[in-house]
Amino acid sequence: MTSFFLVRHGETVWNVQKRIQGSSDSPLTVLGKKQAERNGVLLAQHEVSQLYASPLVRVQKTVECMQASLRDVKIEFDDRLREIDQGAWEGLTWKEVQSRYRKLANRQRRDYLYSRAPGGESRADVLARAVPFVRELLARWESSEGTFAIVSHGLVIRLILEHMLDMDVERQHRFHVWNSLVYRIDVEASGNVVTHYLNGEGPYEGLHTNHL
Repeated sequence: MTSFFLVRHGETVWNVQKRIQGSSDSPLTVLGKKQAERNGVLLAQHEVSQLYASPLVRVQKTVECMQASLRDVKIEFDDRLREIDQGAWEGLTWKEVQSRYRKLANRQRRDYLYSRAPGGESRADVLARAVPFVRELLARWESSEGTFAIVSHGLVIRLILEHMLDMDVERQHRFHVWNSLVYRIDVEASGNVVTHYLNGEGPYEGLHTNHL
């Protein structure tokens, strides 16, 4: 059985301000650095030996914090794990998007998979790069005794989870991908199994849906 972890970057300034980040970056907050350190401890407890990570700065800084507990871990950055490019919407709040791009914002609710911000990517574009990469990793690790983790972004992790759990990727599902959450997927012949950890504690069964 192959198992791997999905880890989101630590909280950033724009996360707190509820601004759309996409391919842009903002610094980790103090809490974000603590989240990254805590998640590093969790991965070390599970003997994770390899990290595959987005090259965006907020993920690089998250990985640096995690290395306090993962000193010997191998790290590979890959563009296919970048967050969705949100084009002209980056740096804006959703309220500002709705005010300036009302028609496009409404279309996104109707066309979850294929709509896009001006100059940006669609969720289908992200799926087209992230899912093949995950398949490559699973094939590479199929006969390995080790465990790996993907350190990426909220939407990328959401789409990977939906794909691995055979969920309908054409609509938005109600589950959390918080900065404080870590997901584990066990790849089994009878069906993939997901568990999650919150603030370093767990595992808890399934996707995190509390408070929805």
